[in-house]
Amino acid sequence: MDIPAPIEELCTKTMLVMTPIPGVKLVDGIRQRLGEIAEARGTTAAALEERQRETIASGRISGRGVDDEARATRRANALIALHDACVRRPRVVARNVVAWTARRLGFAGRWAPKPVAFTPSPRLINVGEILRRVLLHTGPHTTALAW
Repeated sequence: MDIPAPIEELCTKTMLVMTPIPGVKLVDGIRQRLGEIAEARGTTAAALEERQRETIASGRISGRGVDDEARATRRANALIALHDACVRRPRVVARNVVAWTARRLGFAGRWAPKPVAFTPSPRLINVGEILRRVLLHTGPHTTALAW
């Protein structure tokens, strides 16, 4: 695992500059995951983003701290996993049992659904946890930049 190293000559008391690590930028990763979540919900990333902007603009979301946000995201991901285990996976298993039975009985075409593989729902990116870790390692008054 690559660990970014500080570039000492560019660092100050309030600025941390580190070497880059391979991978996707955080913003790009969040947008990619948003697209996966939108697809799973049968909508578009733009529609989800617009709905979130409207919610924020309406004032229905109160400001939360980093720890509260991290906890809320962990709870939401646990609920997504529970829904997968209790609702989505059993539906896939039932569909596959029907498909297997229909094939064994000689049904074809629309009367015999094709078996499908279970794909877990995409989980939310825990931005609160990421920010908490950055603040833990750099301090609250440090700006972190990748070089």
